[in-house]
Amino acid sequence: MLWDLWWAGNPTEKIVPYRKLSRDDMFNKKEKAILSKAINLMKELLTRDDGVEYEPNEILSLTKRERDQVFQELYLELCKKAYPSWENVDFDKKGVVSRKYSSIYDNLVANRSENRRTRRRL
Repeated sequence: MLWDLWWAGNPTEKIVPYRKLSRDDMFNKKEKAILSKAINLMKELLTRDDGVEYEPNEILSLTKRERDQVFQELYLELCKKAYPSWENVDFDKKGVVSRKYSSIYDNLVANRSENRRTRRRL
């Protein structure tokens, strides 16, 4: 899961936490694009509705269990942003929980673009 890899990496596989990676660590354009989406999605995930962003040290100071609980709360808010027309929907039943992070990110971007177009028309 991106959340776990972002904060802890995978020591068994000798994978550093993704938050420590930069585009220069990637080998090609495709990998750079994937990392960019991951970075942007994590920024979106860590930014509350009031615009305040969680600091990495806040998350890193938590136990894994606490971090996972924070993820559940933040992920639900992110899903509401990505799928605003699904008010009061059980996101598990819609299959959102198992969607790739890149699909959720693409939907967020599409919603922002649509919101901008709608505001321009008004």
